[in-house]
Amino acid sequence: MISTVLAFALASAAQGAPADNIARARKEYSACLSGFMKKSLKEDMEETAFAGGLGPACTAQEQKFRAAVISADTAAGLKRAAAEENAGTEVDDIRANQVEMFKDYKSTNTRPGA
Repeated sequence: MISTVLAFALASAAQGAPADNIARARKEYSACLSGFMKKSLKEDMEETAFAGGLGPACTAQEQKFRAAVISADTAAGLKRAAAEENAGTEVDDIRANQVEMFKDYKSTNTRPGA
């Protein structure tokens, strides 16, 4: 019995805290979007095309990020609908930030670092 409880505790700890999962998923999502931005700048994509392409560019990473946010929020006691809304707001903010960075790079004719 004790070894089963210990095994469960170790498995839970290995999965990481919800905040760690969010940070990891956010980093992966942001890295994917950054890669899309670099490619789009190289191809001299227009701003509207870039903004429209952000959603489909990184769907797997976005879904992982959304799931991490929803999981952490519901574990903290938020209702599922509120957690989903929060995840959507965070995704919107990340995308808006990418669009602003894209516009800045385009207007200054510069590129992000490696």
